[in-house]
Amino acid sequence: MKKLAILISGTLFCLAGMAAESSDSWVIAGKDRISCDKVNVGIAKARITLDNGEKMTFPVDQINAYSADGKVFASKMVFKNGKPTGHKQFMELIKVNGELSLYRTTTFNSDLGTAVEQYNVYKGEDLYLALDNISMPSVLNFFKVKWEYK
Repeated sequence: MKKLAILISGTLFCLAGMAAESSDSWVIAGKDRISCDKVNVGIAKARITLDNGEKMTFPVDQINAYSADGKVFASKMVFKNGKPTGHKQFMELIKVNGELSLYRTTTFNSDLGTAVEQYNVYKGEDLYLALDNISMPSVLNFFKVKWEYK
C-alpha cells in the first residue's frame, strides 16, 4: 500500500511540474523582463503572447533583447568601417567568453543579390572586432564554436 501511495504521489508531482512549465521565450523592455509564450518581431512593432494567452505589442525601439525558439537576440549598434551608424539592429547571440560576446547578423548584399551572414565580437555595447575570412577561424576557436569551410 505504501508503494502505491508513493507511486501516485510521484506521478502527481510530475504532472504538476509539467503543468507549471514555462516557456523559454522572454522579452526585456527597459528594466522589465517579461516571460511569454511567443514573440514575433516586425519592422516597427513586436507582438508578444504572454503565457496566459494575453497579447501585447511594444515598439521595437523599446526592446533591448528577446529570446525566441531557443535563440537570444540583442539590440546592438551597427558599425560600418569601425564607426557607429546610429542605427541599432537585433543580432543573434552565439556565444559569450568572459567580457566578449559573439553575435551573428544577416544582411542583404545588393552587389551579390543574396543574404550574407556577418559575425561581430562586442565588448559590452562597443564593437570589439568585425570578423572577416582571415580572423574568423581563430575567433570561432576562441569562442569554441564549431565551424567548417564551405
